[in-house]
Amino acid sequence: MQTIQLNIFNIDELSDEAKEKAHQDYINSEYFEYSWMDENIESVKAFCNAFNCDLVNYSISTYEAGYLKSNINNDCIRGMKKKDLPSKEAMPTGYCIDADLMYSFYDNYSGDIIEAFNNALNYGLKAIKADMEYQETLEYFLDYAGINNYKYLSDGSYYH
Repeated sequence: MQTIQLNIFNIDELSDEAKEKAHQDYINSEYFEYSWMDENIESVKAFCNAFNCDLVNYSISTYEAGYLKSNINNDCIRGMKKKDLPSKEAMPTGYCIDADLMYSFYDNYSGDIIEAFNNALNYGLKAIKADMEYQETLEYFLDYAGINNYKYLSDGSYYH
């Protein structure tokens, strides 16, 4: 029988090189996925619902342009007056993208609901993509690994 002694480290105890290796291994692993996509999509769906339409398709990636496609048209907003619009403070899902969408709508609203709505969807897409890009950064990873108490070998290899 042979005994092997390993030194196990928290992420903040690693050298800069080992942290970078751990980060790259994590980003390239099969376990890496963007957190909160379901919450983002529910928020976009709720925003669409407030304007009597649906989110019909979407594609969101940090590596492609992406899109959020709704079926909004004049029939959806027929008869909708300014007093009928959802409140700027409306946060139907309670998730942060609610605010991005609604504030953007009101920042761009000058009487054309569909134009302001589509601008808000574009802004929401940018906000989601920015969050996705942030989740790929070393800064985010260091926080994430620390909070989750991940353990590593001295070279930055994940300790299972």
